[in-house]
Amino acid sequence: MCACLVLWPDGAAADEPILHEFLSGIDPDEARAIARPMLPSKDKDDPRGDDAARTASDDSAGPNRHGDRSGDSDAEGEEADLPVSRPHSAAPNPENFRPDRLTSLEGSLDYYEAFNPSVAPFKRVTAFGAIRLDADGKTPVLGLEDARRRVVPIEGLQAPAPDARPRDRFVGEIDLDFHANSLQALPTVSPESRILTLTTQPKLDVQIERDAADNMFLRARGPLPDGTVHVRWDTDAPRSYFGTEIPTTKLRELSGLRGQSTVPALERSIARRAQHFAGELGITANTELRTALEKLTNHFRGFVESAEPPANTGDLYLDLVHGGKGLCRHRAYGFVVTARALKIEARFVQNEAHSWVEVRLPETGFVRIDLGGASHGLTAHDTHGRMSYVPAQPDTLPRPAAYRQSHARAARDNPATGEPLDPATEAASLSGRWLPDGTDASSQAAGADKISSGASTGPAAAARSGSDQGSGVKQSVHLQLEDRRASAVRGGKLVLTGRALDDNERGVPGLRVEVWIRRPERQQRMLLAVQVSDPDGYFRADFGVPPDLAVGDYRLQVRSDGDAEHLPAISGGAE
Repeated sequence: MCACLVLWPDGAAADEPILHEFLSGIDPDEARAIARPMLPSKDKDDPRGDDAARTASDDSAGPNRHGDRSGDSDAEGEEADLPVSRPHSAAPNPENFRPDRLTSLEGSLDYYEAFNPSVAPFKRVTAFGAIRLDADGKTPVLGLEDARRRVVPIEGLQAPAPDARPRDRFVGEIDLDFHANSLQALPTVSPESRILTLTTQPKLDVQIERDAADNMFLRARGPLPDGTVHVRWDTDAPRSYFGTEIPTTKLRELSGLRGQSTVPALERSIARRAQHFAGELGITANTELRTALEKLTNHFRGFVESAEPPANTGDLYLDLVHGGKGLCRHRAYGFVVTARALKIEARFVQNEAHSWVEVRLPETGFVRIDLGGASHGLTAHDTHGRMSYVPAQPDTLPRPAAYRQSHARAARDNPATGEPLDPATEAASLSGRWLPDGTDASSQAAGADKISSGASTGPAAAARSGSDQGSGVKQSVHLQLEDRRASAVRGGKLVLTGRALDDNERGVPGLRVEVWIRRPERQQRMLLAVQVSDPDGYFRADFGVPPDLAVGDYRLQVRSDGDAEHLPAISGGAE
């Protein structure tokens, strides 16, 4: 049987409670190779030395974090079913970043998503674009060149784009506690994101502010409420931020090109050391920008996590960039300082769980470059069942062996190729894309041939009757759905439950099950979720309805590729 999805306009009432989703899933290739970003610089008088700069969670951007929330109403005042949440910290972003020598991840870390589709783990909280000498007269420290903020308008959903670059829409939701501080950090998707709508519950007079590094803040005006305030906003970002072609312009020509601002000169001792190191990588003023970024990315992605820090020569910057050891914060720090010495406009970006870099390209604007990090220890919150943002252009920068292997360990991939073996990871690579109806998901996803029979192994498969195993004859599978009709809002959450049965009406355990949404009139379908049936054959798929779907009727289709003992199946009959 097939289920029918009736998509209601945002805020429209249905016969049953409307579920509002609290944001998206993890990027398949990058999301799990993560180390935490850092707190602000340690006090120069702290007797513990450089190691005192680390956070309780490895590299934290400070206490700005967002989690689930429970509430009685949504932004429209209707009843809603929302998760429970820890609010963001009342404190604004830290003012600077000073690296440490702790090059291994201790303990665990938590990432809290704030966007749908999800950009995990790249929720943008703090960006630093200025570099100065620390009090020791030697160490480059990252900070804000200009902390002044300007008021940002709420532009409206129909506002024209500021330029010709395609832009993608996102929905943000967080809880903030204004009682302790009227100024709160507002996460962004990209440095060039716009605020299209913004509502608060309870209603609060607020204004949006942006600083020179494109960090955003929400300022409460008037009486401050007791308790947390739920904030929901529509935003967008240039598609090129997530991946684009890098031009071949020579570095010495960058400053004269359109869209390139003048990169402030570094203090002489920083520039001298960083340029010398860049020369060791083969980068000079005559190097093309694309080649320079490839060399920098290849070097810092080649770092490894290590309990043994680099040798201490008294020069922290050179020790880190030469040592080949470090987490995401060390890699991003070394990249940004070196790039800036080459007159490449680059920023260090962080949240509570990850650090990466942004580079401004001629004509195109900023592009995000991830350098990897620790391969373990991450717990991602508020991502289950939500759409995952998939960049239109894949990452074309070098992926050295250490980087691929780190991702492999994090995502349980194939260490030799980096191709995903985890069905959920594979699904994320397709979710959010309309495909021609009838397209086989397994033929589209990387590494799918390696998992075609994987569901039949392990404890779940062992629970099956021995008479069914090893016969060489595959049984049919029947996919039953509990609900024939469902209603949801764009960007909302939908739960679909059912059971996989064999010819003898027994539950089929360990079976990979996919949920697709179809629009028959266009002969297209989109993958929404992947689950594995439990020991009794039951499955439950929690997923987000894409926020850009037109209002109307759609068909939900559940299918399975089968496994070593069962044939492929589709709700309504076998394929």
